[in-house]
Amino acid sequence: MDQTNVTGLDQVQFDSSNLYLEEVITDLRVGTIRRLTPLDTDGNRDLGRPMMFFAQAQIMSQMGPLPVSGKIEATTLKEAV
Repeated sequence: MDQTNVTGLDQVQFDSSNLYLEEVITDLRVGTIRRLTPLDTDGNRDLGRPMMFFAQAQIMSQMGPLPVSGKIEATTLKEAV
């Protein structure tokens, strides 16, 4: 195995400037929306960065369920729904 791109555990660092609270919202029918809310290192909402929303669903095909996911261009949960 080529060791040139292997990161050692001593080099793994959590990026404290890029923290998000991840929440999953569902209608229990069609799919889910993941809402990522930016946080500061104290756990407070970081108002300088926007929330992000991602959709996840499954579409039935002849081959079985097909997962579909992607980013939703929205600034609020109401817009995302």
